[in-house]
Amino acid sequence: YKVYDQKIWRSDARDPMNYGMDFDFSKTFTEQFSKLLVSVPHFSTINDYTQQTNSEYIHLAWPCKNCYILAEASADEDCYYSYMIYNCKNCVDCSFIYDSDVCYSSVHCYNCYNSQYLYNCTNVNNSQYCNNCIDCNFCFWCNNLINKKYHINNKEYTPEKYQEKLIEENKKLIEHKKILKN
Repeated sequence: YKVYDQKIWRSDARDPMNYGMDFDFSKTFTEQFSKLLVSVPHFSTINDYTQQTNSEYIHLAWPCKNCYILAEASADEDCYYSYMIYNCKNCVDCSFIYDSDVCYSSVHCYNCYNSQYLYNCTNVNNSQYCNNCIDCNFCFWCNNLINKKYHINNKEYTPEKYQEKLIEENKKLIEHKKILKN
């Protein structure tokens, strides 16, 4: 298939009449339609490239700045490899997240900050590996918490003890990943 940059595809530089073909009754419709699909250029992405700033490879996204490979996104900045993210900054590998900043590999999240591997979380900050948490800060491996701070595996710690325990948990995680590699 021929794929054109949308600036060229939308311009007058090409003549669509060059791809016209007569119907041949000795061949099937499918054969002829397949040949037509291969000969007619397709557009690369759907977006208003006039509203994009340094965001060439985004699809169904308006307006974005410094983004790469986004689909169905809006008002994002410095985001990469994500789907259906809205009003986000510095997010990577996320889906269905809204009004969030500095998130990685998170899904179905709203208003989260500096967090990784979240699922279905709202107002969660500085956390990792959390599921169904609301208004939580500094949580690790937590599920179904509301308005909590300094929790690991749904158990509360002092801020100092949390940092110590977090280092232990991260070491365990690294060891586990090494085992899985072998």
